[in-house]
Amino acid sequence: MEEGIVGVVKFLKDKEFGFIKSEAYNQDIYFHKSNVKNGINSIREGSQVVFSLKANKDGKLRGKNIEVINESNQNRSESPSADELNEKNMFLPDDTANLLEADIKIDNYHLQLNKTAFFEGHKFTFYSKDVRGKKIDRFNTNFSSLNYKEIKISERMKASLEKMGLECKTYSYKTDWRLAIGLGGATVYDTSMTLHHIYGVPFIPASAIKGILRSWFIMAYFNNDEVVALKDEGFCFIFGSPQGEAGDLKGAIQFFDAFPEEAPKITRDIMTPHYKNYYDKGSKSSPTDDQNPVPISFLTIENTSFEFIIAGNSIDNRVINFGKLSNQNVLELISTNLIEALRDHGIGAKTAVGYGRMTEVSTGNPIIRNK
Repeated sequence: MEEGIVGVVKFLKDKEFGFIKSEAYNQDIYFHKSNVKNGINSIREGSQVVFSLKANKDGKLRGKNIEVINESNQNRSESPSADELNEKNMFLPDDTANLLEADIKIDNYHLQLNKTAFFEGHKFTFYSKDVRGKKIDRFNTNFSSLNYKEIKISERMKASLEKMGLECKTYSYKTDWRLAIGLGGATVYDTSMTLHHIYGVPFIPASAIKGILRSWFIMAYFNNDEVVALKDEGFCFIFGSPQGEAGDLKGAIQFFDAFPEEAPKITRDIMTPHYKNYYDKGSKSSPTDDQNPVPISFLTIENTSFEFIIAGNSIDNRVINFGKLSNQNVLELISTNLIEALRDHGIGAKTAVGYGRMTEVSTGNPIIRNK
């Protein structure tokens, strides 16, 4: 049996059998649906496939072990039709599939990744394999079509806040390496990414910004002791507290989502848990060396700058006159520590191994805090 032959599905008959055309042979090669690895619905006319070739007793060639090898949308100028999506295991509701038959182009990465999820084999995946077996992104990650100067997300947000009487400060930070944001979010895949549901671009949620900065303050000023921090009036004044020394406070500073200032670059990365059985919920297994490592793909952002916005009421933006943070202006104090937190700790997932570190775009240098 000859293996690893590349061809194109030329004809399908009632989802029962078909023919493959290969440049290596001068005849069309017959195959039965039972010889398609992921089922007959995983292929269509025009699909590029790899297969094995076997000759029957009568000398006729038959295709075996047929598998699609290239159905990527990465460089397509048009979105796939409904038939293409469903026959490639991108199962959609009927009303959505009918809309797509009108050749509506899907260029929103959030919709591509989360609403037209691809099912292959026994799991959802955002990658397929090319002819050489290399993993390639099935979805378009080119955000260059978005006109960031026209969208002006941060500018419009800042203008709205100023109309509300808030004092705003904006900062530009760029990833030093890679940023993994929303890795553990709800998803049909093994890992996730935080994407804006309208623009489709990755962004850093305000909750993550406030969370990392709050943790940084606790570490830098209160010896990593949250109980001590919650007894400090200045800390509670800035971040709020339901049980702080000064009572229930909402926090003087407001944090907002950070959006990319340019077309973000999505890069695939790999993590390899070595003790799957040990980490499984409810498992009593020990972390032994006889367990096979399981590579897991996840999405990261690299070489991308984001604009951060913080705001506060003019009454609250003043010099703190109580607690360990005394004699410091609120917004200036936040600014100084935000730079340090993003530079030295990072934001998002996997910061302990270097992900999420960012540097201020304007100067490239951190502001040194006077303790």
